[in-house]
Amino acid sequence: MKPYTFILLCLIPLLSFADKEIEYFIADSDYHSAKISPDGKTLAVKLKQKGVNRIAFLDAKTLKPTGGLAAQPGNDFYSYSWASNDRLVFEFAYKTSFRDRPVPTGQIVASDKNGKRQRIVYGFGSSKSRIGSLINSGASKERKASATILSYLPEDKDHILIAEHPWSKIGTLYYNLKDKPVFISKINIYTGKKRQQEVISLPGARPIASANGKIEFLTHTNENDQSKVYRRAPDNPKSWLPLDIEGLGNRNKLVGINQSGTEVYLSSKLSNGDKSSFYKLNTQNYEIERLFPGVNHPLSDWILDPKTSQPAVAITEPDKFQYHYYGSNDTVRFHKMLAKAFKGKRVKFLNHSENGEKIVVLVDSDTTPAQFYLFDTNSKQANLLFARQSWINSDLLQKVEALSFNARDGLKIHAYFTPSKLGPNSPLVVIPHGGPHRVRDYWKFNAKVQLLAFKGYNVLQVNFRGSGGYGDKFERAGYKEWGGKMVEDIIDGTKFVQSSTRLTTNKACIFGASYGGLAALMATAKERNLFQCAIGYVGVYDLEKMSEESIVRHIRYGKSYLNTAIGTEPKLLQKNSPIHYADKISAKVLLIGAKKDHIVPFEQSEAMRTALTKVGNDPKWLRFSKAGHGVYDEKDQFELYAEIVKFLDQHTK
Repeated sequence: MKPYTFILLCLIPLLSFADKEIEYFIADSDYHSAKISPDGKTLAVKLKQKGVNRIAFLDAKTLKPTGGLAAQPGNDFYSYSWASNDRLVFEFAYKTSFRDRPVPTGQIVASDKNGKRQRIVYGFGSSKSRIGSLINSGASKERKASATILSYLPEDKDHILIAEHPWSKIGTLYYNLKDKPVFISKINIYTGKKRQQEVISLPGARPIASANGKIEFLTHTNENDQSKVYRRAPDNPKSWLPLDIEGLGNRNKLVGINQSGTEVYLSSKLSNGDKSSFYKLNTQNYEIERLFPGVNHPLSDWILDPKTSQPAVAITEPDKFQYHYYGSNDTVRFHKMLAKAFKGKRVKFLNHSENGEKIVVLVDSDTTPAQFYLFDTNSKQANLLFARQSWINSDLLQKVEALSFNARDGLKIHAYFTPSKLGPNSPLVVIPHGGPHRVRDYWKFNAKVQLLAFKGYNVLQVNFRGSGGYGDKFERAGYKEWGGKMVEDIIDGTKFVQSSTRLTTNKACIFGASYGGLAALMATAKERNLFQCAIGYVGVYDLEKMSEESIVRHIRYGKSYLNTAIGTEPKLLQKNSPIHYADKISAKVLLIGAKKDHIVPFEQSEAMRTALTKVGNDPKWLRFSKAGHGVYDEKDQFELYAEIVKFLDQHTK
């Protein structure tokens, strides 16, 4: 592979809207993210131009380019961060023959901020002095692993501290199954020289390091899928002891540490509670304090204070977003200032200069794709840098309504409703999310939802029981109910909006991906007259097969998760699988499969197609030969949504 090069292009993309509605909404973002250097003088911006993924270096004052990097066509920058004022490190993702999208290889690459002195400093090819390929003479000598950067060691500008997570081989492919000890190493970001510091015996451990690289705490998930914080044993540095604090439950994890290492911050719930909150732990006397005592909903995000690394702002999203503040520091004050200035929009602090004077801020809403600002805490000015999908005109977008209803058993369910651009007499499209656990829908800009609203469809997204973000009790209510009560919640939500003043027609279709595909077909089987059509996209249709074949089962705690989430009894798995209810489905069906799907094998879609054909409901069939679990290629996405809109138009209008 050739060294990366940078070609300066116009930073504002041009995309015509005329006769290209699908491309207009679905086209990949031009700008993805921005990170400010420690000294606040340079911005590293990840962007995509003419199909090429790039990192551009901009002067933070003038926004004039000073250099940059460009990936080879099809490849991508998986993640990136400043290691010093002059040196950027990033993980690279390669396009392979067996995946539709670039795959992170574990490589860490370092580059000067002018794009020069590039070198792989960790992973395959790090024995070479220049950018190499996945296969070279040094690859066999290097550990096949993923690396997590633990500390940028601000007092040591030549090194970073990493945790190495070794891979396991299944068939011909390698995966991080979190089943091996973790290696802690120090890497020279100029030469790639590595010095191993220690080995943590707990498989898949997620350590946290103070600014100087000291590791005293880690999070470990056991085989029963329970996360717990551990501390280093005082009498044996190689041993780790579970952090047993009276009142804390058995599900907790680290979220931060202050620069001196005297305080760690963890997410946990009380042993008799349902919803997690944040706690501050004094590492000297092990006293613990709840940081947001008045918050009774799980935290979806948080902002750390740059001076103390302590959580200062928490965000909850039961419906729309809500802010919660801890203390009266500058971070709290500045966030309140910007939240007022951007009233009605969500404000997040993404990263900051070392002294906290420059902050990269993300602002978004239901009708605002993410916008990035650079906030100067001295001048109190927030200057717009760029926006994702910068061509999107907010006037073409529909406001998203947060609503709730009671399911048939009385459980309160939250949902989001996006009205059609053409009014209440338009058909309804219900979109159950994938996952289904530890995942949910949010009140935010969603390009696919807005496309459907623009094309004349009302859209409903239901956070059915089992969804994440509403507490353990709500999530557990969905266990072993994948085709049962979870689907009934979706049906109840559909009937709720149909009986309201939001709609004046009962025409409806249901469209879901992954677990959403299962929910879509099960909903049509349970309520034969509710939906005129159903779309299953890389869906799960046979839970018995999934239980046997899913890559999740190979993860160290994956078997426990699957046994808990879907059960083990064959009759139960069959009861929750739409493949056994093909004769109950009278709605027209579109099935979308992907040949290279390693999450839900393509055979699931083929089997569902066969089952429907046998009962005389021959589904429309769409297959992507190069796609994995969801279409990645932009042209394939255009084809995908063109077919979806065509199918919806045919059966609901």
